[in-house]
Amino acid sequence: AQGIGSGQLLALALERSVDFVVALLATLKCGAAYLPLDLKQPAGRLADILQDSRADLLISQRVLESRLPRSESPARLWLDDEASTLAALPSTAVQAGDDADAPAYVIYTSGSTGMPKGVVVEHRAIVGYLAAVADLLDPPPAARYGLLSTVAADLGHTQLFGALCNGGSLILVDEDTSFDPLALADFLGEYPVDVLKI
Repeated sequence: AQGIGSGQLLALALERSVDFVVALLATLKCGAAYLPLDLKQPAGRLADILQDSRADLLISQRVLESRLPRSESPARLWLDDEASTLAALPSTAVQAGDDADAPAYVIYTSGSTGMPKGVVVEHRAIVGYLAAVADLLDPPPAARYGLLSTVAADLGHTQLFGALCNGGSLILVDEDTSFDPLALADFLGEYPVDVLKI
């Protein structure tokens, strides 16, 4: 409905949550690529990334608006504002493209050697990487993957796609818990994981 399709880039400004995973999958199913934003970054850095990436749409929630740069560009889609519209949509599958060379996502470097740079990761690259990791780790069937790190770096994608592409469970650890060793120990005691990359 937003006119998003192949060759476009959607910025995802969401916390580690089911909403993030759904938005990511919806983006890929539209044939577009996604740009995960780390909401712990200063608004100035997020503004620079959005300007440099020329993202076509920013998906977020109103509760996170104060953590985002104030700008007219890109256009914004607020999931909470659209909740009733989204809930009324049909649950039929969207036909996604199958171009292995198409961009899947864009990750920005830390900028430690100057300006941060956007790295485009193709579908072929992430699939090859996940296959290599699965061969190396040989996780048990229906493994439980714990997602602790930011999805704005490749570190988080190992867990995210490792679970989604291998029939596993994805355990999303909220930011407060992930930065508190005792809370994290309690959490992992209640929700044990087989694979954790930190």
